[in-house]
Amino acid sequence: MDEHGKRHECVMLNAKNTETDWELVNGRRRVRVHVRGTVSSRDHLSVGTFVYRGHGIGLLPAAQYEEAVAAGRLVRILPGWSSPEIPVFAIYLSRKFLPARLRAFLDALVAWKSPVWTRN
Repeated sequence: MDEHGKRHECVMLNAKNTETDWELVNGRRRVRVHVRGTVSSRDHLSVGTFVYRGHGIGLLPAAQYEEAVAAGRLVRILPGWSSPEIPVFAIYLSRKFLPARLRAFLDALVAWKSPVWTRN
């Protein structure tokens, strides 16, 4: 498992000096994999484009690329592994008199299937 990123060219997000670490989880197991590659970007869409065009493997948001995987355009390696879940919080002043735009945004966040939500 630890050697996987060393044997493959990787497309990285926010890498420094052509290398970075990927933290992966599988149930209670957690590993840090040191990866290298010649391509790095500051956004997931660019990383996904480079991966799709064959420049290497990448750590991508599953929900964003599930259709490409289902269609066979991308192959998921290490299917039991993922990055750790990242909680997302929406913080706003008051629940009274919410502007319609904020209400629509909050409804869209709740409907989004990817992250883990904490409602307070």
